[in-house]
Amino acid sequence: MIVPDTPCSGQLIQTDAPWGTSRISRRYGFGSRSPDDLNYIFRYKHSDPGIDVYVLDTGVNIDHEDFGGRAEWGATFGGYEKEDRYGHGTHVAGTIAGTRYGVAKAASIISVKVLNDTGRGHMSDVIAGVNWATARALVTKRPSVINISIGSDGPDPATDKAVTDAVNLGMHVVVAAGNTNQDCSVTSPARAAAVITVGATNITALWEVRAVT
Repeated sequence: MIVPDTPCSGQLIQTDAPWGTSRISRRYGFGSRSPDDLNYIFRYKHSDPGIDVYVLDTGVNIDHEDFGGRAEWGATFGGYEKEDRYGHGTHVAGTIAGTRYGVAKAASIISVKVLNDTGRGHMSDVIAGVNWATARALVTKRPSVINISIGSDGPDPATDKAVTDAVNLGMHVVVAAGNTNQDCSVTSPARAAAVITVGATNITALWEVRAVT
């Protein structure tokens, strides 16, 4: 039999992972174990250093040691200064690609600030950020993800169209389901059919009431 020789690799293991990171590499929850225990195990494949993740948020502290030089400033929309004085964007970026706390530990982070220093903003700036990230990715030709951990109180057809257009142009768009226990089928951009909408479970793998999917 003659077939292509398929590449393969072993899994990497992080033994000091926080429970949330460990949870995504196993089928079941942790029962009654303490969420403060840092002796969880995260099993993952080699992360591709050729992937860019555009974090649309409150900005990112690109000099944080957990990014290991893989974070860079991208753009700001809404007239805000580029620093993350609220912390939400840095937290999100760390979950995505931090050396210790992140999932894709070799990905590059591009900060796109669309929220102010209290974590608030306007969807017009989010749309501008989506369009900017998409245009940049078309130039760099690198595999790219847009992360939008931002929610709204209702539907916004313009935002839905922006993220859908980005997906149609080759972007992977990941958005939060929300923290308000609201059905995300009626909120934007979580309701857009083309995006990946992410909810949450708690440490025991039960539905987290703040994140409806």
